[in-house]
Amino acid sequence: MRNTLWIATLLGIVSLPAAASAGGIDLENPDPSWEDGPPRGTYVPLTQEQLEQVPDVPDVQFGGGQHILYLNRCQGGLTINASNQNDSTNNQSTVGGGTFPEYPYGDASWNELVTKTRELFAPYAVTVTDQDPSPAPHDEAIVCGTPGVIGMPNGVGGVAPFTCGQIPNAITFTFAGVYGGDVDTMVGVVGQEAAHAWGLEHLLRCNDPMTYLNSPWSDEGSCWPKAFQDHDSQCGEYQARSCDCGGGTQNSHQLILDTFGAGVPDTQAPLAAIVSPADGEAFPVGATFPIEIQVSDDTQVTNVTLYANGQASGEDTGAPFGPFPAENTPEGVYEMYISVEDGAGNVTDSDVVTIHVNAEALPPGGSGSGGSDSDGGDGGSDSAGDGGSGGVDDSGDDDGGNDDGDGGSVGEDTNDGLPPGYGLTDDAGAEGCACTTGGGREDGWGLLAFGLMLGAGLRSRRRR
Repeated sequence: MRNTLWIATLLGIVSLPAAASAGGIDLENPDPSWEDGPPRGTYVPLTQEQLEQVPDVPDVQFGGGQHILYLNRCQGGLTINASNQNDSTNNQSTVGGGTFPEYPYGDASWNELVTKTRELFAPYAVTVTDQDPSPAPHDEAIVCGTPGVIGMPNGVGGVAPFTCGQIPNAITFTFAGVYGGDVDTMVGVVGQEAAHAWGLEHLLRCNDPMTYLNSPWSDEGSCWPKAFQDHDSQCGEYQARSCDCGGGTQNSHQLILDTFGAGVPDTQAPLAAIVSPADGEAFPVGATFPIEIQVSDDTQVTNVTLYANGQASGEDTGAPFGPFPAENTPEGVYEMYISVEDGAGNVTDSDVVTIHVNAEALPPGGSGSGGSDSDGGDGGSDSAGDGGSGGVDDSGDDDGGNDDGDGGSVGEDTNDGLPPGYGLTDDAGAEGCACTTGGGREDGWGLLAFGLMLGAGLRSRRRR
């Protein structure tokens, strides 16, 4: 880690001694070109008191040795509390606090931002996710709101805490509300602010995210797309200056590489299974039941799609994944599986589970009371059904009697018994229907009409 630097702050406005006056934006006397260009990112160095509360950098590991950068779109609103500590797991920031509205540009824009941010950090052992990994240690990039939320002036496009090294569990801000949906610029700001929390400064190199420049300065070619450059670049915003952390140049790529290590391509596919209903399970027409799943990955599952009889019938994009509930299930045979995708695009399809829905299946939990049937029989045992108690007197006679099957006791039969052969295997090998039923659980987010699964479009479920 490089030498630690702390610089005083006052009311969220950077107040720098003359020797370091170039570090960050001078919010009281901004460069004139700032007024004509896009909002710029900056950093707020830690005070001495704040610096003393920075813990030693832990060995932050997650799924394959990855450092976590959580992109937070503030769904439903997000409150950050001003504090002398930076703690992403408790929404505390040394930069300031306030309540942020959610990302204003919709799902398609957000998904593009997540994808491009992953591409920006792909060379490093940094996992970019938009699912809150708390309580696991992580950095958090808030991408919403405007600078006024935390008391900063217009023209600030992003801000981060700063010292000459990594700040564990840092919260950084990219003020999405000032960019009008410009995803490429927001990705650059997210990258710059995240790197400020790792000790990186501004550079006079326009194709590096750490720059303020929008036209070439000492390097050839376009300023886009931006990537952390493996180049010793001059520190500065609009003119050269000494780097706050020593020397006159900074190599962004090497500093991030030294901090987290190189990214390892994710080639491991996720695991996927439907755990309920069981393969071959039967339900009565109109039944309601959950389709429970189990998924996992070495880094992160990003999407689960349920297929029924070849049609995409439900989608879940937020952990924890599943269940997919079904109600008013129509008669038929359904072959179901889930397709699971991780952040690197690896896809796994689960084994197919087949369920039977017909009028002959016992209702969930259905059972007779034991004893007589409607023909006046006295019940008895009939081991043919798989449904436990509550079976059938298949002989149709009055004494119930015994059957060669292996099931449980016969319950009350109010419909003169189910059709002959139901639940049985006769001498000719004809098989009836199994009568097991699945359990049920409500997770409080409504039911999916299972009958629509065969031909309807995707149903999406997104969590905050």
